[in-house]
Amino acid sequence: MTRSMLADCPECGLPATVTSLGRASGTSGPVEMVKLRCVLSHWFLGPADTLLPDPSPTEVHSPSR
Repeated sequence: MTRSMLADCPECGLPATVTSLGRASGTSGPVEMVKLRCVLSHWFLGPADTLLPDPSPTEVHSPSR
């Protein structure tokens, strides 16, 4: 079963479907591979860590006084 989610297209910034393709061997260990296809038909295949934004929470900055 493949899992899909949405992300921004690296080329145009429009919504893209992200489909997990599984793991591939890498020099530092297994690498998660994904396929992206946006609404304008741009498509990319590659490691998730290079095609998807960092999943870590963003910092919240308080307004200056």
